[in-house]
Amino acid sequence: MLVVAIIFIGLAILYYPGKTLESNSFDLMTDYWCDLYKISTPSGVHNGGFLFAKIATIITAFSFLCFWVAIPESFIKNKWQRMTAQLTGTFAILLAAFLFTGLHDLVIPLGSLMGLIASSILIFSLYQINETKLFILGISSILLLIVCNLLMFSDLVDKILPSLQKISFLVTLLWSVNLAFKALKQTSRVKPD
Repeated sequence: MLVVAIIFIGLAILYYPGKTLESNSFDLMTDYWCDLYKISTPSGVHNGGFLFAKIATIITAFSFLCFWVAIPESFIKNKWQRMTAQLTGTFAILLAAFLFTGLHDLVIPLGSLMGLIASSILIFSLYQINETKLFILGISSILLLIVCNLLMFSDLVDKILPSLQKISFLVTLLWSVNLAFKALKQTSRVKPD
């Protein structure tokens, strides 16, 4: 599924005409991921990649729904912590369905908060079972999430956030893929309470 999502992301970027009349493509340093969702650019040019971006997001969201149901089973020992991580992680991903709407600016901090709760529980469990690499990647992912959310409300939003957003996506993806591979290698790292 991840490969299919990456193909659709590539197509969305390829068919994005650029934010301004002077630009002719998606700029990783200045354009936001959500720019890809818009039918037309701020300069009024039709965005041929918007449907690909929405499909990529739906595929990615479905993958992360599966992730937040399955991964806590492999790494979180405490039943209540596991269920809380599963519920808040799932809720965070379900909120992604509203990224395409006028609720975008509300959905991001709320989804981030739910993701922060789920990820924090998972990271704490990774620390407890001495999964150092996964713990460090998880902490990095959370720190980037927090910085991105803080930048949304600062004057630096258009200077730093677009590129930091992509770095955050990559670190979170790297962490998630590593967690999934680790979980696949073992039936369960922990014995549930």
